Amino acid sequence: MTHSNQPFSRFLKCAQASRCPSDCTKTRAVDASEQGSDVTDPSGIRAAAEKFIERFGEDAQHQASIRANELLLVGDIQGRTRWQLISKEVEQLMESVEIPQKTALN
Repeated sequence: MTHSNQPFSRFLKCAQASRCPSDCTKTRAVDASEQGSDVTDPSGIRAAAEKFIERFGEDAQHQASIRANELLLVGDIQGRTRWQLISKEVEQLMESVEIPQKTALN
């Protein structure tokens, strides 16, 4: 995989980003809209949030927020909206995971 020299984003460094499902929202959003799919589909948002938690663990919400801001910088408003939703879903999933752990300790 070849990387460009864009200094502002580790997500946007990848020359193959248009083929990378976890890092390229812009291309996926365009493809989805061409197919008539809703990029804000709750099941898709949840699946992306779960994968992001697997990838980044406790830092997943912060990383999703970074991704949303990066997409804003490149002018992808639809992608930014999707990643804001993913960030909120990550937060909800992380809270639901933490509650049983806290009650188990008490």
